[in-house]
Amino acid sequence: MIEIASDGRERQFEARYTYLRANVPKPVRLQPCDATSPAKSVHEFNEFLEPEKRQWKRAILTFKSDGKFDLTYDYAQ
Repeated sequence: MIEIASDGRERQFEARYTYLRANVPKPVRLQPCDATSPAKSVHEFNEFLEPEKRQWKRAILTFKSDGKFDLTYDYAQ
């Protein structure tokens, strides 16, 4: 998810979904049936972050084939 707008009170995000395939060097774009539900779930993780870390600009959620996942945040410089 990438923050696309913020007015100080409300933030807007855009979610992009991709996956990797064997023997394909670039991620392949995926259009899920419900694009908003996973994005809302990622945003709900904010309640587990310290308040000063909730102003991230991009979140990347990576699922692995073994069922594990990574969630990383990027912040404004």
